[in-house]
Amino acid sequence: MNKPVAFLFAYPLGLTILCLLLSLGSCTFNKRNLNIYSPDESIRMTVSSKAGQLFYSVTQEGELIIENTPLGLYLDSEWLGRRVRLGKQKDTTYTVFTDQGPIATRFASVPILHRKSGFRYILAVRVSALGFAYRYELSTSENDLKNYQKLVEKGAWKFPEGSKLWYTYHQRDDDVVQTKPVEELQSSEILDLPILVNLGEGKHFARLSSYSEKSMNAPRVLNEGNRELVLRKIQEITPNGLLI
Repeated sequence: MNKPVAFLFAYPLGLTILCLLLSLGSCTFNKRNLNIYSPDESIRMTVSSKAGQLFYSVTQEGELIIENTPLGLYLDSEWLGRRVRLGKQKDTTYTVFTDQGPIATRFASVPILHRKSGFRYILAVRVSALGFAYRYELSTSENDLKNYQKLVEKGAWKFPEGSKLWYTYHQRDDDVVQTKPVEELQSSEILDLPILVNLGEGKHFARLSSYSEKSMNAPRVLNEGNRELVLRKIQEITPNGLLI
């Protein structure tokens, strides 16, 4: 019998610009590994800095469901996921009302410092018994964006070996449902959300989705090889430094 479903909420790719709400200046950026647990402790998301590279992984009931996956932002050509330091996380627990009833959910904020540029941002995470989600948050009071033209968010998921995907792709005028082991995806193959994932024989099922998947501008997933799926969202920077 398959184990309980773990939903993977693609809650990156909705960059939040905060003008005055984030105060990062007092943070100590010396952490290497941060563990964020669901309130029932069934799901653990680990955010780590290995050789200065930002990664995350996820386990459910002690079983690895997302392998070490790189995260971060591009500011013009500068990759803000490398040469980083982690600050101390802040956790809060709320009850979220879902179609499966009220679910206790842990919200965590992880400050990240890009050492080369001094650029700072937040990895905002939420974890519950239903799954996990993450997104990036910036503070324009901490970062001067006026000298940049483009910011690209990266969300990614590296599935374990043996995982099988069900997803939709466009063929002429039709949407076709495709089933493939993650190892058999073609390089640079594009997948539409949502994606249903079987994480291996007798293991968990998961659903990879995005809050904007029903919109006309829904992000699409790119297979980058090595069992890693990636979402990217480009934000243009206006002359006054705000993103549109």
